[in-house]
Amino acid sequence: MVGSSWSLILQYFLDRQARTLQEQLEQEEDLSGADHSERENYLASIRRKQARARGRYVTVSLIVVIIVSAIGTCFFHLYEGQSVVDSFYLTTITITGVGFGELVPLTREGRIFAIFYMGFGVLVTINFAVVMANFLLSTKKREVHRKILQQKLEKQHLREMDRDGDGVVTELEYLMYMLIKLQKVDKLELEEILVQFRKHDVDGSGTLTFSDLKKIAREETKRKTSVYNRPSHLHGHSRRESVSPDISPLALPSRGKRLQDRDHRGGRTQVAEARPASPPRQPLGPGQLRTAGTSSQLNKHVSFVVEK
Repeated sequence: MVGSSWSLILQYFLDRQARTLQEQLEQEEDLSGADHSERENYLASIRRKQARARGRYVTVSLIVVIIVSAIGTCFFHLYEGQSVVDSFYLTTITITGVGFGELVPLTREGRIFAIFYMGFGVLVTINFAVVMANFLLSTKKREVHRKILQQKLEKQHLREMDRDGDGVVTELEYLMYMLIKLQKVDKLELEEILVQFRKHDVDGSGTLTFSDLKKIAREETKRKTSVYNRPSHLHGHSRRESVSPDISPLALPSRGKRLQDRDHRGGRTQVAEARPASPPRQPLGPGQLRTAGTSSQLNKHVSFVVEK
């Protein structure tokens, strides 16, 4: 459990160092105007620098392991009274995490030293193991990649590269094929990226332009407008028509003069219409009619007073 945790921590730092080295190498030179031979020579120099850096990591890790082993051997030989062979054996089983239990520190000083030495020694040993494994795996992986890149192209390869089936392999199709072949990217992830590209390519030209972005913005605005004007299932009218006149002053009727008075106590805006004052109505007797408006509107506004 402890060894696995140390291994994950060390792997993180090693990957971080590798990314830092890669960024530094990429910033050294701009290949935008270089020809094929210059690009090839530059990439070869980068590979050599990376190989030397991995070799230095292995060398430094090995030196640290040797120093830690020498310190443990000398301490157990001087303070525990063990022989050189037994001291080296105790050191080895301690820093490798084996710990058979045959030889253990007996003195108080030896046990205090072992408390710190065991953790640091295991860390150093795991670091060396991880660095060495990465060096061997990267070397083998680089050889496989070089063989794939240098292999002779055949008709079968061109058929696999030709994604659209037009009989022509473009630079993009070749790049996608080699990335999948070298296991640099997953095929499903690559397809998801292409789907996103086609989603933004509104005109289907195979390129992204500012006009595509403008079309996407117009379609988004149109979609939002259609959702806003969509008929309501509850009231049977559009959302725009359902706006209350009290909320939107622009939707108030145009008939009459509008007055807006601020009610300071309630904090609300009251909207009213100024209408001409009408004379007081006289009480009507049974059977009489009450008219509202002009004579032309008599048929519309008639009310009967029924005798109770």
